[in-house]
Amino acid sequence: NYNDKNTTTITKSRFYFNKAGNYGGCNYNNNYATITITETNHTQNQAKNGGVNANYGLLTIQSSNLNNNNAIRGGVNYNFKEIHINKSTFKNNKVTTHGGVNYNEVYRHLEIEDSTFKDNTAQQNGGVNYNNQGEIYSILSKYINNSAMRGGVNYNDGELTIQDSSLNSNVAKNGGVNYNYKNLTITDSNFTNNHATYGGVNYNNNGNLTITNSNFTNNHATYGGVN
Repeated sequence: NYNDKNTTTITKSRFYFNKAGNYGGCNYNNNYATITITETNHTQNQAKNGGVNANYGLLTIQSSNLNNNNAIRGGVNYNFKEIHINKSTFKNNKVTTHGGVNYNEVYRHLEIEDSTFKDNTAQQNGGVNYNNQGEIYSILSKYINNSAMRGGVNYNDGELTIQDSSLNSNVAKNGGVNYNYKNLTITDSNFTNNHATYGGVNYNNNGNLTITNSNFTNNHATYGGVN
């Protein structure tokens, strides 16, 4: 689908084995356009950027499953504008560079609520989310067994907030869960069994890290079991 300044609604559908040469293996959402995806499965789709979606407008994903998709950047979503994710599951998505699930561009907004991310992989940075000077807000979500070289879950070079979430068994060389360059806020969240060489949970590289009312249990690293 190429959505140009229109509104597209996708419900109870299946997208398998689709491919784009550059952006959006399934959907390319242009400026001022809106796509809403509900109760839909996306499996084994691929593109260079955004294995499923390349978004320049408003994209909403709700109550959907997005599994086994791949790209160079953004295994599922490549975001240039605004994405809302709610009650969805992302498993076994992969990239050869950054953002196993989401690649969030400069000054762009990504909001994640009540969703599950499991077994996603980036060969370089951000097993789930790569935040390139944008804004990511994650609440009431689960991150399990995701991996990358830096930031098993999140690579943050912008504004990242994690709230009321559980992050378990994620792995990276640097930052088993988070690799932070800018501003990272963690509130009311649980971190268990995460692993890294440096920073079992957080690797804070000249950034601002604020942790409030959170629990860290059985995390491991050669240097800095948690931070």
